[in-house]
Amino acid sequence: MSETKNPVPPCRPDGRLRAAHVAVLLFLGAFAIRAPLLDGLALWSDPIEYLNIARNVALGRGLVASIKWSFYVPHQPVVHSALGSRPVLFPILAAPLVAAFSHSSPFAMAAAVRTFNALLGSLAVALAYLLFRRLYSATVAVLAAALLAAYPGFLRCSTDPLTEPLCMVLTLVALLAYGRGKARWLFAAGAATGLAYLARPAGVLLLPVLCGHAAVEALRTGSGKGLRLAAASLAKRVGPLLVGFALAASPFWWATYRVYGSPFHSDLACDYSVLTIQDVTWRGYGKRFPTPLGFVRGHFRDVAARAAAQTADFTATLGDALGPLAVFLLFVRRRHLGGVRGVTLAFAALNYVVYCLSWTLWGDYRYMLPTYLFLAPLALGVLDELALPSLRVSRARLSALALVFALVGASYAARDATLVRGRLQLRRTDSWQYAYRRAADWLRSRQGYPNLVVASNNPWMLNLLADVPAVICPVLDKRELMRPFLAEHNVEYVVIFGRGYNQREAELEGSRALLPIPLAEGCFRVWRRCDPARGPAGDAASSRQRAETPRALPPRGRLGTS
Repeated sequence: MSETKNPVPPCRPDGRLRAAHVAVLLFLGAFAIRAPLLDGLALWSDPIEYLNIARNVALGRGLVASIKWSFYVPHQPVVHSALGSRPVLFPILAAPLVAAFSHSSPFAMAAAVRTFNALLGSLAVALAYLLFRRLYSATVAVLAAALLAAYPGFLRCSTDPLTEPLCMVLTLVALLAYGRGKARWLFAAGAATGLAYLARPAGVLLLPVLCGHAAVEALRTGSGKGLRLAAASLAKRVGPLLVGFALAASPFWWATYRVYGSPFHSDLACDYSVLTIQDVTWRGYGKRFPTPLGFVRGHFRDVAARAAAQTADFTATLGDALGPLAVFLLFVRRRHLGGVRGVTLAFAALNYVVYCLSWTLWGDYRYMLPTYLFLAPLALGVLDELALPSLRVSRARLSALALVFALVGASYAARDATLVRGRLQLRRTDSWQYAYRRAADWLRSRQGYPNLVVASNNPWMLNLLADVPAVICPVLDKRELMRPFLAEHNVEYVVIFGRGYNQREAELEGSRALLPIPLAEGCFRVWRRCDPARGPAGDAASSRQRAETPRALPPRGRLGTS
């Protein structure tokens, strides 16, 4: 449709085989870089939540989440529908892998899903090369794809159970299909965009960009031919995009409507109803939250300050990622923005603006991936075209590209090596997971396992290792709120990690709703919910009975992963 506007012509038949060979080599190289990081260690909240949903699907429990990390939805149970809490496409695709490792260690399950994500990340590198080859020279395409493969931010995302690699693959597929121009390819582009939206909500940002570009092209080709022909041209180009997107997203919308009464409900709207994410998590119990629009109206100055700080952070992240390449973005001209290349840059810019306005988010390297993905090849392409116009010799241009590539690549390699060394250190010690393993084994020995509900300052690791429903233990404004919190969520035990005597432990000690359980372990502390129906004596007797040292605890010292 628009490839005639790109400065580089499409691949000739003899060049397609060469491009396929290069894409395979890039895929293998990207996976080799990720191989040292494919273990089950160093997991944190977001990956564990995706593993939790995938495990529930794999074990036949349904599309539910059994970790409650937010109090945004009033009276939401600990085990609740995953449709509103997290994007569901990635956990659904990962569920077969989780089912295959359901009888193995949770760390083996995590390693399997990490491997799946590494394959997706490597596929994204190969697809990026094929797209860049259509938009830039073959040299620029190879260098840009190689930088993407080694970029530390993408390396981390594609070796954790996260949704960014899947969303990137679907986005690149949509752009490759859109560049074909015919109606069936436009439909495929819309469907891929719909799936990208199911992988990550930000995937929907590609739809207005594609529709806007298609509308401009339709009006341009239909101008001067009458209103009816212009409208027909518009429908022919934009219609397939919208139909494909709607068909891909409609099952999710229908399921969400059945659960929440609205097809567009999302717990992630809490990001725009508070000033910091802690206001809806650790300090969120017992509070009412306004709508995003109402919150912005009431806290406009604070929101503007936070958004400005977020913009500075994201800009610094992009500058750090691009390195010397950022200089060449100053030489971008209008001729560099035509065709599908312009679509990619509009999407990159829209992603940047939307996330700069998302003032509660953290983890900037993840959110700026789509922007980095399309700015890096643009900078290399500008350098290739500039390459000092007086230097017409190809060797001179290659030398300029190689020099900048080496500078950026060396920076990436140093940070990648640091990441790998840190992971290897975790493998040697295992100390980070000792307390979580001991607490999980203690919970398995309790009466009522695995249906008992646990509150904790790290519900994620308890859910991963013990497979029990878990809710974050909030920091309460009033101690009197502890009993309603425990009753509302049907909490049986409260498990707190850490040796310090902090505010949360003081609240638990001072609450009449909980009884401490003495343990020989010093790496975590446990309280049991009092049952008023049994009386204080019954609670004390029960606590003494449950305080006995459980059997089958792993020995002290180094822990394995089984």
